[in-house]
Amino acid sequence: MSSRASAAPAQPSSRNERVELILGQLSSLPTLPHVALKLLEVTTSTSTSAKDVVRIVESDASLTAALLRMVRRADLGLRGEVITVERAVVLLGFSVVRNAILSFQLYETFPPQSPAAGSAFKRSAFWSHSLAVACTAQLLAEDIPNFDQPSSAFVCGLLHDVGKLALDAAVPKSYARIVLEAERRRQCISDVETELLGFDHTVAGKRLATHWKLPLPILETVWLHHQKPE
Repeated sequence: MSSRASAAPAQPSSRNERVELILGQLSSLPTLPHVALKLLEVTTSTSTSAKDVVRIVESDASLTAALLRMVRRADLGLRGEVITVERAVVLLGFSVVRNAILSFQLYETFPPQSPAAGSAFKRSAFWSHSLAVACTAQLLAEDIPNFDQPSSAFVCGLLHDVGKLALDAAVPKSYARIVLEAERRRQCISDVETELLGFDHTVAGKRLATHWKLPLPILETVWLHHQKPE
């Protein structure tokens, strides 16, 4: 055997090994900021109060500044400038502040896409879709009798497709090809992902949710949202 052949890098010997190789890369993705994890924790708790959110936001100077800028942009017709998180929560509402801050934290977790990658996966469209699903999920949850956590539905909706974001970050060139192929075929991207990668974004999302130690209701939404109801 030639030395050149013996020096060749080992390739995955099976489809399953290739799947694990890709999924393993998700563990190297950024972890959620502490503030985001705390917000997710209080969102899935039945004993959450506005004071909990105020305390979490106040612990992060950049989030505090972002929230106060949001109040100014809301143009509420106020006299004088809002300079405290507590006042901002009163003016905008508990759920609005929590959801806006959580969305901001999640968006900031992933590094910007490299222009050189030329990805067909458009993150602006991804976030617009995620926010639309989040708002719709909360509105539907508010109409369910005896369901006391509609804001948790918002978070589940916001994160349901996070597996797509994870794949774009972990294997951008491969995922760009998948997006283009799904568009060309006009086929569900989940089916194309499974065909070309051996798994889809729900499996990637579950792996990332486990890595992030997300609450179980969120993990199950990320993992099972393409399953047909029984």
